[in-house]
Amino acid sequence: MESFGKGMSADEVLEDINYKQEHWLYTYILDTTGLRSLLIAVERENNLRAKKDYVHPCPVIQRFEQRPRFEGAVAVVIIINCATIGLQASAEGNDVERYAVVENIFLVIFLFEIVIRCAANGWPWIFVTTNFFDSMLVIVPAIQGWILKPLGYESEFIRKLQVLRILRIVRLVRMIRSIPFFREMWIMMRGLIECGRTLFWTYVMILAVLFLFGVFAVDIIAKDEAFIHDDAVQDLFGTLDRAMFTLTQIMTLDSWTFIARPMMAKAQWVVIYYVALILLICMVLLNLITAVIVENAFQIVHEDEETIAQEKGKQMEQEMEEFSALFTELTKGTGQLRFEEFKDAAETNPDVIQKLTVLEIEMNELEELWELLDDGDGLVTSQEFSDGLRKVRGEVKAKELMECIRQMRKMHNRTSKQRKRCNLALEAGETMLDSVSRSRQKMADTTFLCRQTLHIVRGCKDWSALVPHLQFEDKMM
Repeated sequence: MESFGKGMSADEVLEDINYKQEHWLYTYILDTTGLRSLLIAVERENNLRAKKDYVHPCPVIQRFEQRPRFEGAVAVVIIINCATIGLQASAEGNDVERYAVVENIFLVIFLFEIVIRCAANGWPWIFVTTNFFDSMLVIVPAIQGWILKPLGYESEFIRKLQVLRILRIVRLVRMIRSIPFFREMWIMMRGLIECGRTLFWTYVMILAVLFLFGVFAVDIIAKDEAFIHDDAVQDLFGTLDRAMFTLTQIMTLDSWTFIARPMMAKAQWVVIYYVALILLICMVLLNLITAVIVENAFQIVHEDEETIAQEKGKQMEQEMEEFSALFTELTKGTGQLRFEEFKDAAETNPDVIQKLTVLEIEMNELEELWELLDDGDGLVTSQEFSDGLRKVRGEVKAKELMECIRQMRKMHNRTSKQRKRCNLALEAGETMLDSVSRSRQKMADTTFLCRQTLHIVRGCKDWSALVPHLQFEDKMM
């Protein structure tokens, strides 16, 4: 109300609070059909389920619906049903009744799937646009076969509606979009679905160009003196519809020379018409359209990557909440966890074993995991526990990569210093080895001189009198 005091109108106030006014036709339909109360109830239920303190009434069914095996089983049933619908189309005689029994079995399975999904995601799940039409492909044939037909009300249109259930195979593409092996198929399928607007304007441009060239062909070519009495040319370009059909054939380069060459033999200027048509449509317009579609495909890939990243982020946040609850249970409210307690829980607690299995961590890797969680004080707090598991569960981010590079640089610097010290020690060792080698050489020279001196002394006549102790050594030698 403060905004009104500043002189703002009601529309400006609504715009200021990001209120989007409904279209008058949309408002009329909601008010006259009573759908507004339904939309309000759906929004209220969705807001209730979006709260953090919301407790699911059927957690077992929710976990069952979220399992990949459930999605895989539904996908297999859809594929088998599509195959039976194809075989049923050409069935005759008693085979028709057999396929009718098989069809009822598939209806029971699909109805069970819808009930499971509504119980897991809440009843508003069925009012999502894609889920609604997908469910109607199952519910309407079930009403026709199980209620209306026994009462004598059989509709051929509703009976043929079951053939449209083959469109449920599109769900398989949404199921497998996160599998890397099927990523290209998902991109092609989504590109085909979302480029409808591009294809529409493509056809408009092609028709406009064909219309212009068709008018020129009817007024100039078909009425020219060289072709006015030519029945073949009149059949091809005599009227606008014939001319546009012929130009469509020429646009696809389907035997266009068999049309152009006989006409060029009668009037050489016709070659300008055909060359301009081919250059404009085949060389320019179609390549331009291809470029637009490719750009749209790249945009779809980028949006798909963002969607997958958001889904992974939501899943990670949910897992972090589960990890926090698990940490509170392990610490029994103390807020700190020791390695011995963590190791005992990893060996005995089934919840911890399951989480470690999801993280693909073996029992012999607990010490490495603890080193990642612990900051060095021997105790792990709730924040350290969540941050460490987030690093293990999540992808490598730029900040973490920079930290890794910083640690590697530190290690490189320390290694360089150690290498320099080793080089200095090696140089000192080599110097000592040279000194030892020189000393050894001097000792060898000294020994040689001593031997020569001893030999000379022994050659003297009275050497024993001069050196009495050499007599003993002489005996020893």
